[in-house]
Amino acid sequence: MRPLVLSPADAPLFAVVHEPATGVARRGGILLVPPIGEELNRCRLAIAAAARRWATGGWTTLVVDLYGTGDSAGDFGEATVERWYEDLRGAWRWLREHAGGESVLWALRGGALLALSLREELQPRRLVLWAPVVTGREAVDAVLRLATAADALAQRQGKPPARERIRDEGLVEIGGYRWSETLLSGLEALRHDALPVKGVLWLDAAGRAERRLGPGALSPQTVEGAAFWRTAEPVAAEAWAAATESWLQAEAP
Repeated sequence: MRPLVLSPADAPLFAVVHEPATGVARRGGILLVPPIGEELNRCRLAIAAAARRWATGGWTTLVVDLYGTGDSAGDFGEATVERWYEDLRGAWRWLREHAGGESVLWALRGGALLALSLREELQPRRLVLWAPVVTGREAVDAVLRLATAADALAQRQGKPPARERIRDEGLVEIGGYRWSETLLSGLEALRHDALPVKGVLWLDAAGRAERRLGPGALSPQTVEGAAFWRTAEPVAAEAWAAATESWLQAEAP
């Protein structure tokens, strides 16, 4: 594991790359498209554990903090969907130049919205989705649920709910993040009703409602264990990483 600083120079992106050890045959590269907001913090351990595991099997895995998140430059309140697309394009270029072999996109939760939007442009050989959020409305609802208690107090004080305040004020803090109207409306506009089938692995928690995508559509493989993106204590999610590793080894692109 080693840290990296990626372009652009005006707002450098912090990244960590997990690389195969010397002597291990290199199979390709995997780029994480991270969860959004507080879910990213809850997934950090699962992300790191999976990246380390796959590196031992020959995969160079790049974990990047998008603009305004983690250790990257910028303020979350100034982030936009388009800015995050640019960050992912730059990270993808780095991966293609340095990893060799086939290139894979790995998206968690709301990161699936971004990965699916860029899929045709980036042309990954394979796409891995962990508990994907595939409509922007669902992603925004997850954010606003954090504001429920604050909303109850605000409404008793005669103030509008968080979503209305964001529309009116442009920027409201929720769960330690300054959410802007620009970012939320950009996310709300994203929707992926039909997931691609070929070269795609969709993992989801057992008992989570299965999407109805029509005959012949992609169905999730369920994984036992906690929904690690919701747990208060970090969870390594070994079963998710193991299922992904098996699929990467067995499935032809």
